[in-house]
Amino acid sequence: MFALAAEDDPSGPGRRSKPLPAAQDLVRRPGKRRVVYIGRKYRYKNTAYLSGIAAGVPGVEFAWIGVGDGPIEGFASLGEIDFGSKAGRDVIAGFDFMLTVGRADANPTTILEAMAWGLIPVCTPTSGYQGIPSIPNVPLGDAASAAANLRRLLSLDEPDLLAMQSANWRLLDEHYTWDRFATQVIAAIESSDSPPLLPESLSRRLAFTFYDHTSPYGRAGRLMSRLQRRWNRFRAARTAAAPIQGRQR
Repeated sequence: MFALAAEDDPSGPGRRSKPLPAAQDLVRRPGKRRVVYIGRKYRYKNTAYLSGIAAGVPGVEFAWIGVGDGPIEGFASLGEIDFGSKAGRDVIAGFDFMLTVGRADANPTTILEAMAWGLIPVCTPTSGYQGIPSIPNVPLGDAASAAANLRRLLSLDEPDLLAMQSANWRLLDEHYTWDRFATQVIAAIESSDSPPLLPESLSRRLAFTFYDHTSPYGRAGRLMSRLQRRWNRFRAARTAAAPIQGRQR
């Protein structure tokens, strides 16, 4: 596979316009393909699951670009990389797939970036991309099945992967654009509609009630914030009125 240079196209959030300079092995055959995870080692990123999947795909090189507390087992740590530099682009050009398996990771932009670079993103449905053939899903909580899915992708013929790559570039040009994003945000802000709420279990309702009362962003925190703002306005008004009263005397 070949990646793309870091030259933004205004038509999409991550679209790049120029292929990287030719290298000896840009199109790799099955058995030589490599997988990268890009991101931090946060709990919701589910990085332990990455290790479980890697263990089920022996003989394949897995690497991690990012930082966190300790290693990700089965992944070679490459640290932080500046993708705007030629050295960073050369690193990303050495991979074919980007794997991310968050439990509740709302539409990570690394998936769009991977698509723009020419990598095939592979993710859990809980990463926000589901039912898109060119963004294959792996199941959550079943490392054996996820590894089997990844092995199948790694063994695909090159024309199949290139077709997925082309489909992803079309998605970036036609669907994942800044204009569409801005239109949706404005529509949501200006809309008076309330989205339907799904049923919540008693345990979740109790948990949210607890957080609402204890969080600095909850009910008590919001009340204290309002009182603090009112007190600050009162003090500011008194400070401004003091010189006026002095002159009147």
